[in-house]
Amino acid sequence: MKKPLCNYIKFFVEESKVKRLIFNFVFFLLVLLGFVGLEFILRVLNIGYSTDPFVRHPKIKDFYMDNRSLRLKYYPKSIDLTHDPIKNLFLYYKPADILRGIVIGGSAAEGFPYYSNHSFSKILEVALNEIKRYKKVEVINLGFSAMSSYYEMDVSKKLLKYNPDFIVIYSGHNEYYGTISATTGGNHFTKKIYLLLKELRIFQLIFEVLGQSKWKEIKSRTMMAEQFNNRIIPKNEKLDLKVAEIYVKNIKEIVDFFTRRDVNVILVEPVCNILSMPPFKGENDPFISNKILSLYKLIGKGDKKLFESELENLISFTNNANIRYICALYNMIYKRDKSISNFIHAKDLDIVPFRERSTLHEELRKFSFSYRKNQKFYFVNLPDRILTNFGINGFGNDLFIDHLHFNFKGHVVMASVLAQKIADIYDFNKNEREALISFFQNPDLIKEKIYLTPLHEFLAFRSILLLSKQPPYSDMILKYTPPVDPQNYFFANKEAYNLSEDELINKKLNEYVAKKDFKNAFFYMNSVLVTYPSEAKNYLAMAELQKMAKDESALYNYITAYVLSDRDYNYYIKMKDYLLLKGLEETLQKVISIYGEPKNPF
Repeated sequence: MKKPLCNYIKFFVEESKVKRLIFNFVFFLLVLLGFVGLEFILRVLNIGYSTDPFVRHPKIKDFYMDNRSLRLKYYPKSIDLTHDPIKNLFLYYKPADILRGIVIGGSAAEGFPYYSNHSFSKILEVALNEIKRYKKVEVINLGFSAMSSYYEMDVSKKLLKYNPDFIVIYSGHNEYYGTISATTGGNHFTKKIYLLLKELRIFQLIFEVLGQSKWKEIKSRTMMAEQFNNRIIPKNEKLDLKVAEIYVKNIKEIVDFFTRRDVNVILVEPVCNILSMPPFKGENDPFISNKILSLYKLIGKGDKKLFESELENLISFTNNANIRYICALYNMIYKRDKSISNFIHAKDLDIVPFRERSTLHEELRKFSFSYRKNQKFYFVNLPDRILTNFGINGFGNDLFIDHLHFNFKGHVVMASVLAQKIADIYDFNKNEREALISFFQNPDLIKEKIYLTPLHEFLAFRSILLLSKQPPYSDMILKYTPPVDPQNYFFANKEAYNLSEDELINKKLNEYVAKKDFKNAFFYMNSVLVTYPSEAKNYLAMAELQKMAKDESALYNYITAYVLSDRDYNYYIKMKDYLLLKGLEETLQKVISIYGEPKNPF
């Protein structure tokens, strides 16, 4: 009996579906294999970049060092990072008697405008090492300019392999203008997908090409000016809440990740300069700029009646950040109002929110309260600590050098607060706590221990001057100028504003050597080694200086310079001449046997 025609049709349709399914599967598999193959080839050819935070030092295998290319995942490829200092060198194998912490965040965590190894993370490390509780304490700084909580959330998942005992999170300032933030497009999900894709070399190349035109002016503008790019963000409760909630969501992911793996997390609530730093921009500024300046000048004249009369004419502009700021100053000076709420309100109305808005603080405190029973989580309410110890002046130039970055005193305060928290976490005894307090009460000793020179303090100031000449600083109606240190001779030296860092350091070193003032010469040279701890030329310079001063430590630095130079022939000759001068032929042969012959200069 013949089957009906409809059964044949049904059979062929079903067979066609199966074939199509097989074809689609095979096609997908081939595409996937091609993708994996291409990714493999790119990695073998070293095209693209590694996103590991640290890499094993190529010359000194016992140490990890910074992986400069990490930031390319978050910064555009066109930014040249090759001249940025390697700031972290730490042991590859971590012994049990070493306490290791990692600081993550943006430029405030990085220590800008100071070098990271002159900032609170290094001060904290030195302070903890001073009490001799541990064989060694390492505080590793992973803060970088313009990084938002997306960077912190993303990079934190790669840190366990470095065996941290504690993590310090200090951030919140870059949620509007950071490299991945409220102004960079996409939602929370797509931003996380973007970060995931940038782990792959294929997509690194694609995103590099797409990002070239957008970042073509980065060489002529500061990172802050580039991120700002004339975008204003008026205060908006709905948007501000969304930004704050996403920030907290990212922080929560970090906290959960580490605390579930028995790593302590210290979350520090951000602070900023609201007293000495006027708003960047207020609503309707172009229409009332002259009136804002006139009102500001009236404060200095002390004519309260005229001030209040002029203010009355601006009653319809009370949501302007600059007017609110001027009113806050007036109330503080003439009405003895020492509260910070008026200044906070002015800061929140700033339509260029490089300083975090109050909504973020509120959401962060809610989160911290909800995690209060987590025994591995520790919250530091830094605004309250500053208010208690310094009053309203703690939110001005007393602790800050610009809108949110600490001056030296601010870095000491931050390090002190963290040291107290660590003392609580690890149950320091009375003598250890007293030793910490004594250390932080001596700022000159701190500068000596971290090798912070007057020149480097001046260079920090000069970096802020550079910021002030570009947007959004240059667009401010009420201009901000960082405070000058009259006791630092570099500030009054006009030549110092035009010479490069290397030129200034070399000039100062030559002055000290000419006077045979080796004590100060060594201090400056050690400061260079602290800020650039992985550069061969600096160890060679130190060795040459020690040779002049007849310091036997020169031997160590000649050898270190040779190794870091990758056995450069010129470094070898310098080392060889010194060792032969000292009659250390056997030591020379031993160095060559361990580290290898010098490379042929020809």
